[in-house]
Amino acid sequence: MKHMPSLTIKLPQKINRRLRATARRRGENLSVFTRRLLERELEKPENRPGPEPDFATLAKPYLGMFSGPRDLSAREDWDKEIRARVKAVDEGRVTGILYEQIKKEMASRFGR
Repeated sequence: MKHMPSLTIKLPQKINRRLRATARRRGENLSVFTRRLLERELEKPENRPGPEPDFATLAKPYLGMFSGPRDLSAREDWDKEIRARVKAVDEGRVTGILYEQIKKEMASRFGR
């Protein structure tokens, strides 16, 4: 057999025991059995490599999250807006939103 690179992983005891017991019961070498399981998982359609997503696809979950000038020539106005927002936070007039709450809102808004 051609030389293959090694991979070391940490497994919970329960999975380690099941993996070893199943390989032993089937009379297979642990490495061969594990490699076959990984290959089977990677062959599933959702795990096959596909085209790299474009920027629009990657940005879709964030649509509507940010506001600001569409034109960079408005940078001075945007800088003023940023300063005003930071000042509002510093003065306690606004508070942040917990990450979990943002995730829920994004999921309901964009269906993820």
